[in-house]
Amino acid sequence: MLLIRKAEKLERFYFFYLPPVSVFFLLLGLQLTNPTALSGQIPSIDLPNNWHEQAEIWLDSLIGIENSPLFSGPQHVVEFVGVISHPFFISKKWKEGTVTIDNYIYHYPKLLYDIHQDLLLIQFYNQSGLPVSLVVQEQQVDAFSIQNYPFKHLKPQGPESPLKSGYYQVLHAGTYLNLYAKRAKTEYLKDFRKEFEPDHQVFGSKNDQVFFQIKSEKDIIKQFPEHTDEIARYIKNNRLRIKTNRESEIVQLIQFCEQFAPASP
Repeated sequence: MLLIRKAEKLERFYFFYLPPVSVFFLLLGLQLTNPTALSGQIPSIDLPNNWHEQAEIWLDSLIGIENSPLFSGPQHVVEFVGVISHPFFISKKWKEGTVTIDNYIYHYPKLLYDIHQDLLLIQFYNQSGLPVSLVVQEQQVDAFSIQNYPFKHLKPQGPESPLKSGYYQVLHAGTYLNLYAKRAKTEYLKDFRKEFEPDHQVFGSKNDQVFFQIKSEKDIIKQFPEHTDEIARYIKNNRLRIKTNRESEIVQLIQFCEQFAPASP
């Protein structure tokens, strides 16, 4: 939930996260300023179950989402290159989604994820009615989703981490093990024009502290040396083929390995 403070010098609105209870008192204060309250009668407040979501929408409409951190990034020219391919995730069309910044979820109708450059883009229309594209600044983003595909902003955990800082699709979010896919496309020339082909990678993690890349079942088995036989037997009995392009089978095996999490102290 948001409380708004206006900066004196920049003349912009800045947003701060407050727990829902704070907004309850904000709504209570607004309710107590109505004529009924001022007449000495204490009004009853019957709030719906989703009152906090309605309050967020009301605050966004009051302030204007264009004053949010979503719009603090640089302009970006979107090149829809390629005849048989494109550099974007799923589709080259702008799609509805959400962006999480400082624990606040912004709903926005026009998002585009360039997986060739690893850029999250938004589009809006300026005062002249012309479309303008902006880059959402990566360092501000905690997570986002496009067409219900969730992504998380991950950062390397030490110099030897196989991860590079960037956005990763969440394939499995478990109690101990997490599974991520790095969506990417590489550029190549065909008949003197730019085209793009997928170049995805899959990573596992233990509580997002230890990360490891997964190319085959060996990369998972070596994370649990005390359970090698159990994992190998599960792979054989379920006829799993653990490869980067068989993500559903990797998810299945990671879910099986959740049982090998160390006991809590």
